[in-house]
Formats: sequence, C-alpha cells, structure tokens
Amino acid sequence: YMAMGNGTGIVAAPFKCEEGGHQGAVETGFMFALACDPAFKAFNRRLAEGGGGVTAIMDDNYAVAPPRLLFAANIQFATDLAEVGLEAQPAKAKCYINKAHRNADWHDMRGNIPEGILKNEDGTPVVDDSGDILYGLNVCNIPVGTEQYVLKALEKKLEKSVESNKKIAKLMEPG
Repeated sequence: YMAMGNGTGIVAAPFKCEEGGHQGAVETGFMFALACDPAFKAFNRRLAEGGGGVTAIMDDNYAVAPPRLLFAANIQFATDLAEVGLEAQPAKAKCYINKAHRNADWHDMRGNIPEGILKNEDGTPVVDDSGDILYGLNVCNIPVGTEQYVLKALEKKLEKSVESNKKIAKLMEPG
C-alpha cells in the first residue's frame, strides 16, 4: 500500500480536511490514505502469513493469498476499515481463482464477493466456444484470468479503441 508523501509511515497531514472533501482533490486522497493506512498494514501482515499480500491504488485494492486466509483476512479488513468510518463494499469486489485450484469450499469461502467474469455490453457473461463462462479480473485495467478471459478482454479493448478512433476521425473531418 502506498500513501502520498513519506510512504506508508505518514501519521499527520499538513492541512485540515473535513468529511465530504471533493473526490480527486489532493487533500482528499491524502486523508483517505491516512485513514486506510493502519487497516491496509494489518491486512498485508495477515496475508503475508500465507505468502500473500495486498496493494492499493486509492480505493481499489488487490489482494493475493491462499483462499481460506484471504477471505478470513478480508473480513477483518472490513472491520478495521469500519473503525475509521469507512465501509467495505463486498458487492463491488471481485474474486478469481484458477479452476485447477478450486475446491468444494470455494463458494462458501468467498461469501457475498462475486466472481470476476467478463461481461458483454448488456451485462450477460461472455462465454468461450464450449459455452464456459470466462473468469478473471481487471487489475489496473489489465486483464488477469483464464487465457480466454485475457484474450477476449483484450479483444474487447481493441474494438472499443478502434470505435473511439473512428469517432474522433469523423469529428475531425472538415466540412
């Protein structure tokens, strides 16, 4: 987890901030980092016990660890965030595990955290040629998951970029 200024050891901000700061303002990000820092450090320590860890970019965090440890630590992380007035949003989270590593407890362990799946514009799951749903996550806008998830996600990004470029070209045509 990285904070502004002096890394993760920041204990005070050089300015005043109040609840309801503007999203994107430097002070708001700084205060958010200060508020989250102890919870993220504790989360990272718990995950490190199993060889895992967590990193965050503001309010997007990415955690890796053996599933049982990860989900238990995530519950404690939510409790730690609540102590400083922040609310974890499990329904906005996503989780992914390679099919080869799933066991019978997978769905019970993840609780109400949805599995990451690639979706069409209409919200329906993207499937491969055999009808299997494509599982994975976007980590800082980079697809991570099954090979087909990564390929299809990149294909969708390419299509979107081409369409955007066509729109720009059309807008730039004189006349």
